[in-house]
Amino acid sequence: MKVLVIGSGGREHAIAWKLAQSEKVVKVYVAPGNGGTAIEAACENAPASLGDPATEAGQDALIGFVQREGIALTVVGPEVPLALGIVDRFRASIAVPPFPGATYTFTTFSDWANFHAMACSRN
Repeated sequence: MKVLVIGSGGREHAIAWKLAQSEKVVKVYVAPGNGGTAIEAACENAPASLGDPATEAGQDALIGFVQREGIALTVVGPEVPLALGIVDRFRASIAVPPFPGATYTFTTFSDWANFHAMACSRN
């Protein structure tokens, strides 16, 4: 199976590296990826033309990439694309939603709960 890991940090590198070790995985794409994921044997950074996954245009480009490449699993690392509704956009466009499957509503609630807890602890 082909896998897409969304993100460019060390966490996403570790996720991609571990996924690539599975016998079921034939290719791991990382978008946008980083220098470390670029040199992993079973990983490949997705084309830079896909753009920023934290924007609507970047998310649309990723959806097209997933469809073209036949990707079976997408893993979202960074919080910003989750908070901007990437899971909702994937669910509306393709049959395979990303993991974790935190929707915009959930991440908005989670962000608000964290803000509320932080504000209350200050007062």
